Amino acid sequence: MTRLSLVQIARESTVKVYVKLACVLCIGALWRFTANMAFCYLFWITTLAWVVRYLVRARVKGGLLVLLGITCNALVTSLNKGVMPSVGIPATFQPAAPIWNVSGKGQWLTLADQAALYRFSIGDMFLIAGVLMFLMDGVYRFYTINPIKEAAEFPVNANDEPTVAAASRGRELA
Repeated sequence: MTRLSLVQIARESTVKVYVKLACVLCIGALWRFTANMAFCYLFWITTLAWVVRYLVRARVKGGLLVLLGITCNALVTSLNKGVMPSVGIPATFQPAAPIWNVSGKGQWLTLADQAALYRFSIGDMFLIAGVLMFLMDGVYRFYTINPIKEAAEFPVNANDEPTVAAASRGRELA
């Protein structure tokens, strides 16, 4: 294959990822605005399929926690007719979208949004922990591949020599 064809393949692959992401986000938006069970199922099935496929292929750190968080949220919303129940939140609270039910009634309320968790669910906590592990691993890999250099090793402008090198030469001359 020529270099051009590899670039074209990479672009097509990137476009496919963005199209899939746009579709999942649109389905998620439709579900959030309508609280329809069909959109709920479609959103969670497409999200789980996409995430599982990526996690199996890439073996991402924190991926299991992300998968567990998505599964918890999918399970509780699917069992509660497409809405996420909330526990301990006052009934006067106005949710941002119809997919939240603040009545405190429903099935599997342990997985629901909890007032004690600042209106997050256990699934949300798993998602946050998994994403943080992924980001921390990325930062760790970046700094182990590209270590931070001391500022003294770099010249300030083209005429200056690095101060470490200049200091060592000064000792040699003395």
